[in-house]
Amino acid sequence: MIYLKRFLLKDFVLFYLLVLLFGCSSLSQDSKKTLGEPISIQENFSIEGKFKLSNLDSKETGYFVINKKLNTISLTLGKNYLLPERNYIFDIREKITIKSFIEEGVTVPSLPDIKVLDLLELFLGFKSKQLSKENITTIMKYEDTSVFPSKVLMSNEDFELTLLIKTLWKN
Repeated sequence: MIYLKRFLLKDFVLFYLLVLLFGCSSLSQDSKKTLGEPISIQENFSIEGKFKLSNLDSKETGYFVINKKLNTISLTLGKNYLLPERNYIFDIREKITIKSFIEEGVTVPSLPDIKVLDLLELFLGFKSKQLSKENITTIMKYEDTSVFPSKVLMSNEDFELTLLIKTLWKN
């Protein structure tokens, strides 16, 4: 009887460790990280990164997550991972205001609106003619062999928005 209890106790501990190791892990099923293959604007993809918005004398920092599925864009903005996030859903033809990156309740002078399509094209490494028409300067910085920019800077006389791209993958 003592041997049976020891055997069951060993098996229970082993079973518990296996469940703890493999049952609590999260693996992405459908996504694959892109290293150098180009992505078109029609494909579904996700982007994660950090942002820094400077305007006049205020600065805002945080993180963003963009998910593109067909013509729907989901944008999640957060200050840090402990505070609540703000979620926005756009159509690809809509415009996003730069004020979305600023914490609610902060008053700022008018900031420009940017087409969601133009913003996505910047993430994929395409220059936007529409942004240059609106006097918004864009600078894209690339890492060594990457097809996609790792840093996107947008600025004019009222603001400077820096977007650091950590991951970009197809869904």
